[in-house]
Amino acid sequence: MQTLLRRLLIGFALAVACAGASAWAFPGEPLLQRFTPVDFKATPYLYGVARDAQGRVYVGNTDGVLRMQGREWETIPLPGGMAAGYLARGTDGRVYLSGYDSFGYIDTAGDGTAVYHDLRDAFGLTGAARALGWMQQIVPVAGGVYFRAQRQMLYYGFDGRRKIWPMPEADSGFSAWQGMLYTLDMKAGLRRFADGQLVPVPGGQIMSGHRGVEIVDRGKFALAISVGGFYRLDEHGVSALAVPPIPADAGIFSAVAPLRGGGFVVSTQSGNLLEYDADAHLLARYPIARTGITALATDGDDGLWACSDDELLRLQLPSTWSRVDTGELGGVIADAEIHRGALWLAVGVRGLARMTDRGGQLHTDWIAGEHRNQIFALRSTADGLLLARAGGIDVIGDDDRVDKLLDQDDPAYALVASRYDPDLMYAPGDAGVYVLRRADHHWKLAGLMPAPELASQSLLEVAPGVLWVNNTRGLPERWQVDPIHARILKRERFALTTPGAAHDPNQATQIYALGADVFVGIGEHVYRFDGRGFAPFAGEPFSLMQNPNAFQLLNTPLGAFAATGSRLYWQRSKGHWQRLDFGAQPVASQSLLRYGTDGVLRMGVWRALLQYRPEAATPTAPPPLVVRLTAVQRTQADGTATRLPIQANGADSFTQSQSLSLHFTVFSPEPGVEYRYRIRGLTGSWSEWREQSLLALSSLDQPGDYTVEIEGRTPSGRAVEPAQYPFSIAPRWYQINTVRLLLLLAGLLLLWGVIRWREHRQARVFAQRQQLLEGQVAARTAELEAANRKLAELATEDPLTGVANRRALEIALQREWQRCLDQRIPIALLMIDVDHFKDYNDRHGHPAGDAVLKAVAERLAVGVQPQREMLARYGGEEFCLLLPATDTATATARAEQLRRSFEAADSVVTVSIGVAVRVPILADSAQALLRTADERLYAAKRGGRNRVEIDAG
Repeated sequence: MQTLLRRLLIGFALAVACAGASAWAFPGEPLLQRFTPVDFKATPYLYGVARDAQGRVYVGNTDGVLRMQGREWETIPLPGGMAAGYLARGTDGRVYLSGYDSFGYIDTAGDGTAVYHDLRDAFGLTGAARALGWMQQIVPVAGGVYFRAQRQMLYYGFDGRRKIWPMPEADSGFSAWQGMLYTLDMKAGLRRFADGQLVPVPGGQIMSGHRGVEIVDRGKFALAISVGGFYRLDEHGVSALAVPPIPADAGIFSAVAPLRGGGFVVSTQSGNLLEYDADAHLLARYPIARTGITALATDGDDGLWACSDDELLRLQLPSTWSRVDTGELGGVIADAEIHRGALWLAVGVRGLARMTDRGGQLHTDWIAGEHRNQIFALRSTADGLLLARAGGIDVIGDDDRVDKLLDQDDPAYALVASRYDPDLMYAPGDAGVYVLRRADHHWKLAGLMPAPELASQSLLEVAPGVLWVNNTRGLPERWQVDPIHARILKRERFALTTPGAAHDPNQATQIYALGADVFVGIGEHVYRFDGRGFAPFAGEPFSLMQNPNAFQLLNTPLGAFAATGSRLYWQRSKGHWQRLDFGAQPVASQSLLRYGTDGVLRMGVWRALLQYRPEAATPTAPPPLVVRLTAVQRTQADGTATRLPIQANGADSFTQSQSLSLHFTVFSPEPGVEYRYRIRGLTGSWSEWREQSLLALSSLDQPGDYTVEIEGRTPSGRAVEPAQYPFSIAPRWYQINTVRLLLLLAGLLLLWGVIRWREHRQARVFAQRQQLLEGQVAARTAELEAANRKLAELATEDPLTGVANRRALEIALQREWQRCLDQRIPIALLMIDVDHFKDYNDRHGHPAGDAVLKAVAERLAVGVQPQREMLARYGGEEFCLLLPATDTATATARAEQLRRSFEAADSVVTVSIGVAVRVPILADSAQALLRTADERLYAAKRGGRNRVEIDAG
């Protein structure tokens, strides 16, 4: 009964620990990006920060305005060398700024350049009235923007209204709620600005005695924040909230920014950032800056921008990740555990370090000295902190007393708590598996289950008394054990089930568990246990593996996590493996992946420990990023460059002597964004991925219409929408189709003119010689006619055999087909092939082959009536015999007669004959008759040659 009660209490404590994990048990600091003068290349004096609707970041600086587009910085000088002081984003999406004697807004022109608009002109300020002095504050409201000068308050309405009041005496700056301005007076407390006057707010006296107020909108009420505390502001007035004020040692507060979920963050002049929940309870303090934080701004990605005197910082709050700096510990973190409110770290060979959070400052002390052996694993329990080390196993009590459970030279590499018995712990090591048991609130060594041949470093408990034990010299073993008496009851080793699988039997393996499945990893290859052995497995998360040596798989109450090398994936409830975003934190590898007893996932990276808290994640996926063009430039042949509108109504046109440059980026501070492009209409393939965000096209020598497509991808895997830029390349004058046509016509006219001139010039010569030529022509006419007849005969006669050639056959076939069609009488065609002629030709040579072809033609010509029949050489050793007005029986008899004539003793070859007979109809054709005869010929050859095949139609 006591054991059952004890287990219930332990389970309840763990549940409370996990449920209470909404606040960090050990906060660390949020993941930060720092932008210093090395990045923005300007004077290290920063005054304010704001972000426009598209995602560009603007920073007030002594040199003007610093604008960040993606990862690129540029300095925008202001008129008269004015420094940019305060910045704020209006509800219209513009970024408003102020400096000395000037105020206005900055936006982006159509060509991507930044343009400053001085609003003094909008107020009609001239002469001495333009000398406003140092503009002290910008306060955006729903319908416009207030600008506070040294002696005046100015209102710039989006609807065109402009108002100027003398500045009433005020002890501190203003904050806005529901379109009205509020300020805090040392004596009168909270007051409201009303048409140039400061009027008391009911109950505002309770805020007296302090300067400075910031207001966070809550809808029907607001949260008023001052050094003196937190207050509720509504239509009835001001009332105090029963929460502690801002800690005095945090510094004087300077700015406030709202967070997702109703929380907010407060910055101080000491460089601290204080995170509060929606009820104004302090969650964490982050000392992120060395100097005061003067301004805060938020973006659409849960990003918070903090501006200090000399650097700009970006972080995410609420944050799913926090970072604990371990660089000063001087070793690789082998394990980490929360125990008694402190963070305990196994630091390589240096020993055991304990970190405590003392008011936002981390304090580290070494437990048991730095002389301890290398520590491999930690495990927090209600009865002490267990640690596995190179020389044994220890337990550290509440009084920091170290009890040695095992003090030998045999190391223990891991501490695996039983899933089925809270008083049982396994510790694999070189000598085997040690069994630890707890009794009367004390941990004791129950014994050793020896297996020195395995030198095991990890194990899995899959059922009560059933273990999978890792083997550094081969495949793992499955044990059935008696944990009470520390005895091995049965050992089993299973082989790979893949036939012919190459595997070094002494190669170290890793074992993993995912749900009820057990896997073994051998280098890059992974196998799953199927009950008989290990079969190859290529599914997730193992298919996501980047580095086998860095791959880790961890099952937790939150789901399964897989560290693949430089990436971390999370699977909830056997669903899709989701890649987790580290934000701007570069992660090269993981030395540790551990789910602590406080319900926080910890991951060791270079010189830091990352902590993951999934309940702080954004409830919905962030909107996709967009590849944006930031500049389009046309460069002439002489080097003169012109910027073009980024969003042109129609495609920009370029000549072939010009070049095109495209600058593009993703408005995200995440490092490592890569791009690729292709030019639709010119190249169909994509370029290689690269971080360069400039595309220069200098060889515009192919006229046409094109579209540049640019895709982006982020290391975090966030979706990125592509950009497109259509453009055209104009042809040179001689490449224009109309010009080419005119040139062709001009050439033809010139040629015609030359011909006509030559004809006219030679006409007289022809006339003089005409009489002489007439006689000669008459004499030669008869000779020419005879020659023409001979040429006609030669044009239709096969030169080798003397019979008609293929051209003559095709003409005669078409003619006789038409005649038979008109008369409705049959027409026959015999296709004749000399059998084995190629072999004969190869054995006896071409002259002998030619002689055979002549003899074949002579034998086939016997009996041919040239008035209506035609024998023709169709090609090679093939001949055709056209027989108009011949039916099937006659054609078949004729073919058999010819075939038998070659069986005579004086013939060295035989022939195969295909016969086709048709009565022509309109739907048929002469070519069909020819194809049919050819098909029957090949049927005769396939049938053994020296035969006749007939197709009667």
